[in-house]
Order: sequence, then C-alpha cells, then structure tokens
Amino acid sequence: MSVTTTNVNSGDTGLQARTKINTNDTDLATAINALDLWQEITGFTATAPAVNQITMGADYTATIKKGYGIKYQSGGVYYYAIVEDIDAATLTIGGVEIPPVDITELFWCDDRNVEIIDFALADASVQAVDTDILPSVDNNNPIELKDSYLVYVKVWAQTVDTGATKASLKFMNGANPVFGAGDGVEMTSNATWNDSGVDADPDYYKFEGFDNFRVDVTEPGTNNDTEGAKFTAYFILIG
Repeated sequence: MSVTTTNVNSGDTGLQARTKINTNDTDLATAINALDLWQEITGFTATAPAVNQITMGADYTATIKKGYGIKYQSGGVYYYAIVEDIDAATLTIGGVEIPPVDITELFWCDDRNVEIIDFALADASVQAVDTDILPSVDNNNPIELKDSYLVYVKVWAQTVDTGATKASLKFMNGANPVFGAGDGVEMTSNATWNDSGVDADPDYYKFEGFDNFRVDVTEPGTNNDTEGAKFTAYFILIG
C-alpha cells in the first residue's frame, strides 16, 4: 500500500505536491486493523551474523520479498524492520540495528502491513536550512497510519550539491530524529539512492498517527544547489 506525491511547481518553496491514493486503500487499512498478517519464521539461527542480517534455516525467497515487513524479538523486546534483501541463506533488514542478544522470535508480513510514502521535493526546499518542509497534515490528512513504525527511508537527488558537503534530509518524530543524531540521510551521488540502513532509533521510531512526522533540512550542502530531490519512507503498520 502506498501514497505517492508528485511535484506541482518545483519553483515554489517547500513541498508542492498533490497526494494520490487508490480508492481501495481505505478498505485495506480497515482490513489491516482486523487481521493479524504476521507469519512466523522458524529454523533461523538465533545469533545474528551482523547487525543487519539474520541467518535463515530454509530458502524463503519464493515467499518473502524486498520491502516486506519484519518483526523480531530480542532481549524480550519486539523490533520492526523491512526486508532490504534476501537470498537462500540470509535475510538483510533495514530498521533498528539488531541487538547483541539472541533472536527468539521472527515474523514476516507482506506489503499489506507496509505503508510506503513517496515525496518529490521542490528544489528550494532542500537548498536552505529549514524545518518541517512537508505540507501541513493537520487538516484533511489522507494518510491514516494509526500506530506505526518508521523503519527505513531512502533519499535521492537528480543532481547533488556540487560542493564538498552534500545536502541531507532529517526525519523527525516531533523534536527527535528517527535516524541518528547527525544531519540525517545524505544525498551523496547524482541519481543514486542512499538509505538509512539499520540506523532507526528504537526510542523514537514509533508513531501514533501522522501528526509528529516531520522532515527537516539541517544541512543543505556547501553550494545550496541540490536539484530533483525526493524520498521514500517505509512505515510498518501495527494497529
């Protein structure tokens, strides 16, 4: 399930976009609240080989796809992520860094439990320091996330800043950064996706509704000339 926005006028400041939602999204959101779509995975290795990988006991590549949701328990706490990659032996996730404690439970869900939000940004919105570059969502908000986890983001620019320092997007939960304490996720190369990896902060990646979701620009780059920027954010729905 996804919400896609497109530019209206790239010369305007801030985000200029019109949201497009499939007519069946509302029905699907209602169905998600009534169904438990999580499927248990068994036979995995409890000790993770890396902070973003889980060793699988069987080949799930025909069932579990990139972009699907992952839930796992470690140290008595449930964490959420997305599938960044999967092969016959290894599941690679994007979300919270896997703790150095054995994984005791592991689940997957398909994209019915994943809300993917795409925003195309006006050039001026990423060429200067600014807070809350998204349009107001207080009134007539079409995105009803309810309880969800922002586990993963990707950023992209057609042309990155021509100086030594590149522009970054900082994804916020109110006043708290979701992905690390720096300037955010950097747009490093022309027409190339950069992602948040397993940098989600378990203290701040949970959202109750959409109101606290904010995107800031604290680093617009050396020359303030980034063009054609956009991002994709992945939320795992839990209620």
